[in-house]
Amino acid sequence: MGGGVITLVGSHVIDLITYLTGERAVRVHSVVKTFNPNTSAISGIRNITSPDYCVFQLELTGGALVTVTLNTHLAQSTFTQEILICGPKGYLVVRNGDLYGFKNGCGKEDVLYLDVEDMNFNSDVIPKPYIKGLFKMISALKESFLNIEENKSGWIKQPVSVASTFDDGLYIQGVIEAIQRSNLNREWTKVSIITQEPDPNPLLSAAVRRSGTIKPLILKFPLLNRTRLCSIHHNYMF
Repeated sequence: MGGGVITLVGSHVIDLITYLTGERAVRVHSVVKTFNPNTSAISGIRNITSPDYCVFQLELTGGALVTVTLNTHLAQSTFTQEILICGPKGYLVVRNGDLYGFKNGCGKEDVLYLDVEDMNFNSDVIPKPYIKGLFKMISALKESFLNIEENKSGWIKQPVSVASTFDDGLYIQGVIEAIQRSNLNREWTKVSIITQEPDPNPLLSAAVRRSGTIKPLILKFPLLNRTRLCSIHHNYMF
């Protein structure tokens, strides 16, 4: 049921990686698990099948490797997020909303940015970085449609120009599907992105392509002429 932690959190992490690096994943390797099939609210004949733990690696177009761990089994109930970017001269790390940097030879981390902005909104469900992103997205949408009467085109694109696009969504979907396939096959899996609309009924189309499928139509409709049969055949094909 659902996509579990991969869809709930992993989709945003994949999008964040692309935003920070400007690169996309070409191959993935993953381990996906459901360690707790039952809870106090769901037990008995019903079982939870959506994953609650996932570790995956991404190989990006530029050759960089990314390791992501999504874990819902931590002892503390509060959300924690850490993003670590390593390079030849040191590393940058984001812990929740705070940014730290370490340069080789310095011996300690430097505080580069502290998130002290007061959102006047507290939530035990949505982490603060995600709340800030949600607020900014809503504000940008409001600004885009604020002067709709003056702008004849209906909306202004500039405020939401940095937002994710439909192509970004297709890419994230392709990465998630590759993560799931990699877990099943236990191997590195290539990321495939949909470039054309999939067949809504591939089983029916495959059946119609077989010559034996047309014969029952002839027996069932003996009075139909050849032109009508061709029309039925193409309707099934498309």
